[in-house]
Formats: sequence, C-alpha cells, structure tokens
Amino acid sequence: MDSIIGKVLVILLGLICFCYLVKTYLKGDKRLIWSPLTFLTLTFFYYCVLPEFNTSREFEGFNTASMSIQFHIGALLSYLSILGGYYLINPYSANNWKKWNSTFSVEKLNKIAIFLFIFALACYIPFRGFSLSALTTSSQINEFDWDNQKLNYYFVGMISLFVVSCCLLLINFKKNKLLFLIFLWITLVTYIISGFRYRIVILIISMFSTYYLYFPTKRIKILPVLIIAAVCYIGFNVMDHARYYGSGLRADVIQSMTKNDLKRKAGETERVYNYSIMVMNRYDETGKRLYFGPIVNAICLPIPRVIFPWKPKAEYMYETTEFVMRGQTGSAYVNFVEAFMSFGWLGVILNGLFIGWLSRRFWNNYRNNSDSLGAILAMALFNGVTYVIVSRGYLAQELNIFIYFVCIPFWLAMLFRKLSRNKIS
Repeated sequence: MDSIIGKVLVILLGLICFCYLVKTYLKGDKRLIWSPLTFLTLTFFYYCVLPEFNTSREFEGFNTASMSIQFHIGALLSYLSILGGYYLINPYSANNWKKWNSTFSVEKLNKIAIFLFIFALACYIPFRGFSLSALTTSSQINEFDWDNQKLNYYFVGMISLFVVSCCLLLINFKKNKLLFLIFLWITLVTYIISGFRYRIVILIISMFSTYYLYFPTKRIKILPVLIIAAVCYIGFNVMDHARYYGSGLRADVIQSMTKNDLKRKAGETERVYNYSIMVMNRYDETGKRLYFGPIVNAICLPIPRVIFPWKPKAEYMYETTEFVMRGQTGSAYVNFVEAFMSFGWLGVILNGLFIGWLSRRFWNNYRNNSDSLGAILAMALFNGVTYVIVSRGYLAQELNIFIYFVCIPFWLAMLFRKLSRNKIS
C-alpha cells in the first residue's frame, strides 16, 4: 500500500513541477523562465521525481523501495511550502538593494571581471597550484586530505569568483571573446580538478541567467541548451568514473571507458536519492531529532577554527551515517531531509517557506531594478546556488556556498570601486 501511495505522491509532484514549467514557458514575459523558482523546480524534478522511475533501489546492501513513503511526503510538502513562501509571504514587497544594485557597471565591466578573477587565482594557486589541463596520470595523483584544510579552505574557496567574472565577460562577449574563452577554460579545468560538479552547474546556470536577463528580448535557443545539457551529462559520467579530488581526471580511466559507461546516468543522483530515503525513514522510525544542531554548525562554519577552536565539527553528519547505514558508506541527502531530521514535518514546512521567501526577495529586487547590472548578477548567481539549496542538505555547506558565490563577489566589487575612487581622487 505504501508503495502505491508513494508512486501517487511522486506523480503528483511531477505533474505540479511540469505544469509550473509549461505555464512559465508559455507566459508572455520570457524573463519569468529565469526566476529562481524555475531552477528550484527543475532540481526537485531531477532529484525527487525522475529517480523513482529510473534508478536502482539497491543501496549498500539495503533495498529502499519499502522505505520511501516519508521521503515522497517530504518532497511534496517541501515543494508546496516553497511555493507558499514564494507566492504568499509578502510577494509584492518593493525590494531595492541599492548598494548591491549599483556595485557593477557596464563601463567598468572588464576591469572588475579581471580583478575578481586574478584575486581568485592569487588565493587558490599558493595552496593548489595551477594547471591548464584537467587530465592526470596515476603517478601524478595526490591524495588530498579534506579534513585537514585549516585556513587553506577559506582561500581556496575564492575560486567561486570565477563564476561572476565569466558572467560579466559574457555580457559583452563580442568584444571579449578571447578573454572570455580563456577565463572559461581556466574555470572549467580548476572546477574539474577540485572535483565538485556543483560548481560547474552553478557556473552554467549563472551564465545562462545573466545572458537572458541582460538581453530579455532574445529568444532561448533550444539547440545550444540541448548540446550543453548532453555535454554535461556525459561529462559528469566521466567525472564519476575518472575524477580524483585535487588531481583531476585520470586519462587511462577515461580511455578504458565504454560507450555504455558514457551513456549511463551519473550515479550521484541515485546515491543521493536512496540515502535521503533511508535517512528520513530511520529518523521517522526512531523519532530522533537534531533540533538546532545544523543551524549552530552553519553559523559557526565561516569562523576560522584558529579563532574558534572549539566550534562544532558537524559530528551529527557522521553520527547520522552510522545511525542509518550501520557501518556502510553513506552519501549526501537533499535539502528537506535535514529539516526533517531537525524538527520533523514542521521543519520541512518552515524550511520550504524560508527558501520560497528568500527566492522571491531576489526576484523582486531584479523585477524592480531590471536595468541594473548588479540586480541581474545577484539574480543569476542566486539561480545557480538554488541547485545546491535543493540537492544538498548540509545547511552549513549551503550557507557557505551562498556566501562565496553570491555575497563575496559583491563585497569585493564594492572594495574595488572604493579603491578606484580613492586612486582617482
């Protein structure tokens, strides 16, 4: 019976997502396609609907088919809560972020893009080096210790600035073709070497959003979108098989891959889907709750451990893996799962309402200042981050990515403008 109810809930969520996307596409105002709700919807569909029909339910020796009812309820409840927060909580507020909106200008577009890109490289290269190739060999592989990064982490994370630099140069592509292609190549190579595909997804969504929000009258060209989607699909499969964090893609592994390997969907989605089901089922069975633990960890994460040596280490993540998997390897889980772990169904609702409310604030700021380059970039960067907001449930990581990809580019651009004015005066 539970499996039938689960299927009904999945189909219902899929229909709601599909209807929203079709309705948005058919609207006269094409800018609506580039609202954050579009990307939240697409990510929900990709992580919470499609896997029900095209993934194996065997995960680390467990069968998740009989455990999924809580997950399906949570997915539908979370998405409906996001819609509620987006459309019902003060939806017509006159958001006008004057400082952010005036931070970027077309006149200084190239200078700011170059400044941010060089700043990011200066922070990254001393700790990780520099390469123009994402390929590596077995003799070049470095086993990177992710648990012992210390202050390096704060500098290496500045490669998030690559995204806004590429977005800026894309606006004036005809005059910046060579520089844009150089920046884009370095960005892709660096992101592949770092091993986390979410950065590439954020880059792609942000660039598309920037281009079509800056040129709202341009029609979306379906063919380039499909080509990029196909390249990403194959590329993520290659990364699944051949990536080594901190080193890149092993050339010998890529050469040994078959056509079936390339066609096979990326395993990351399957792992996230099944692990999310297991975590929700286990927490529902036992009634265990984390309460404010994830929030405390998220607030403390940006503070260097040198300053705050006793800050929490997100022990609940490791404890959850042991609690749920009983010695087997876990995975990431989607956003609303951690909300459920903290406060049950109330947590899922409040979490969704907040995401919807925040998304609407960014959208309203853009709609009220659609001629502002700063408002366009803020909207585009937030669109990129929505992928992580839905697909990852570690609140500290979500907050950190939001700060690095959305906030820091504006803070540094403000600093650049201030230094430029002082130099002129």
